[in-house]
Amino acid sequence: MKVSRVGVHWVMVGVATLVLFGATLADASSVTVGINVLPRTLDPTFDTSAQAQGVYRTMYEPLITIGEGGAVKPALAQSWKDIDPLTWRITLRKGVRFHNGQEFTSADVKFTLERVLDAKTKAPWKPRITLVEKIETPDPFTVVIKTSQPFGTLMKNLAVIYILPAKLWQTKGEEKFLDPPVGTGPFKFVQWTKESVIQLARNDSYWGKKPQIDSLVFKHMPEASTRLAALEAGEVDLIYEVPPEQVERLKGKGYQVSPVPIGFSQVVQLKTTMGGPLTDKRVRQAMNYAVDKDAIVKSLFLSYAMKLEGQLAGPDGFGYGPGLKAYPYDPAKAKELLREAGYPQGFDVVWETAIGQYPKDRELVEVVAAQLAEVGIRAKVNVLERAARTAKVYAGTVGPVFTIAWQYLPAMDLELPYSFHLSDSIWNLMKEPEFDRLFVEQRRLTTEGERLAALRKLSAWFRDYAPEIFLYQIVAIYATKPQVERVGFRPDLTLDFTEANVRR
Repeated sequence: MKVSRVGVHWVMVGVATLVLFGATLADASSVTVGINVLPRTLDPTFDTSAQAQGVYRTMYEPLITIGEGGAVKPALAQSWKDIDPLTWRITLRKGVRFHNGQEFTSADVKFTLERVLDAKTKAPWKPRITLVEKIETPDPFTVVIKTSQPFGTLMKNLAVIYILPAKLWQTKGEEKFLDPPVGTGPFKFVQWTKESVIQLARNDSYWGKKPQIDSLVFKHMPEASTRLAALEAGEVDLIYEVPPEQVERLKGKGYQVSPVPIGFSQVVQLKTTMGGPLTDKRVRQAMNYAVDKDAIVKSLFLSYAMKLEGQLAGPDGFGYGPGLKAYPYDPAKAKELLREAGYPQGFDVVWETAIGQYPKDRELVEVVAAQLAEVGIRAKVNVLERAARTAKVYAGTVGPVFTIAWQYLPAMDLELPYSFHLSDSIWNLMKEPEFDRLFVEQRRLTTEGERLAALRKLSAWFRDYAPEIFLYQIVAIYATKPQVERVGFRPDLTLDFTEANVRR
């Protein structure tokens, strides 16, 4: 397998392939995407899943975006400056309008950030900006953010918070202000059939480069076999998560197949807040020794994945520690640790999961559960509907074992997955004062070198604490009709359709 680590992977189609399919250049039209997971809500404040972000990014925009290598780039914010250790001044882009025609101003930024910070909102993104103390709007295009402590990663963290219209909230209320959804993005909302289809249309009033295609459709297709069949039947133009064993066959039929390493770390989460054996570090370490990560990467993914080295990021993540190594596959060591912890005969544990959210998640659960059983850990696997599983995750009641892929994007920074492990996180994963202290220490640092050293120290602590079975970094595999050109595949699992074109 050969994959490239690039900021955006552009799909270009050769003339020979187009001739094979009898395609000719035509006016821009529609692209239909077969996606395994649709957002559970069209309010971007509440769904942190990667697939949801991919849909949100077409309709909504944050103040900044993250470019290749983690560089902070302007979006709705035109410029910014830390005027003292506790104060940031952000200058907004002028001439931007929401899809309903209302002008975008500093009032919308203040409303959006304060809504995320409000404890009543229960926004999962709150840990990203929890040090924000006050938001001021001295004029319609200036925002001043005051923080309780130095906050070196503030601008990076704002990349996941999409700006929403304050006036609509004031006139329609919390329950109705995004019915229908209104953002500033390159596409605007047309229709949503929940858990089925989201249809969007080009925003002809977009402030930036306008898309070439007229419309964009996301179709919910949880099963890989369904997505493949729809692609080959011409029902969709592009699909997410191609099974690795289908790559060569699709290439042989003329489809463009694009493997893209993404900033997602697949793990099995081991919560320490629900009592029982998992509260003992030796048990969690034993579970890491019991799982053969190399075999999983090779047999399940045909090497279209990369083993995690005992941390929640690959080498492309800021904070990655090159000196850390994966827990080796050592069942004998696992049994020894279980004996030391007082579980010579192993134990029973509940593992809650949903199917169809992550690549080959059904097969992954089966393989890992079987390997744990070999050292005496008997997992009772409960398969939940995705909505039920997601609700339990955000309520902090899922588990104590569950499957998840932690994202360290769009900033390609380990601070994001670590923030969900803080003691005050709504996820309720662990409560460790030392982890909290190390996390706050790195967040306060404003120079890149100091932060990198502090994050690596945090990563070493995290590996030893072992709150998850570290598995692999995901490689996303997309397949596209050859008639569809210049779709950008980003490492944050979002798609860039600004340059997309369709040949007919």
